[in-house]
Amino acid sequence: MPQILAFRRRLLAYETPAVLGSRRGSTLRTNAYGARNFQPHMSLLMPGSGIPGDLSKLGQRFREHIGDLVFDQFVIELVTR
Repeated sequence: MPQILAFRRRLLAYETPAVLGSRRGSTLRTNAYGARNFQPHMSLLMPGSGIPGDLSKLGQRFREHIGDLVFDQFVIELVTR
């Protein structure tokens, strides 16, 4: 948990008004969208991949081959609509 909180503190520096718009910035308890848990996301699944709905076997194989993940990069993608 200390590593997750340290990573989250690093992310707070990137929450500028240009990124947040009218939202309040994140804290260690809630993010700018109101979620109470830190929710890093990884994209592993693509539509039509044929991966079954039960991801437990896939997750086990993933952890065996990849090992521990280190979140050391933060990417902000701005989409203009």
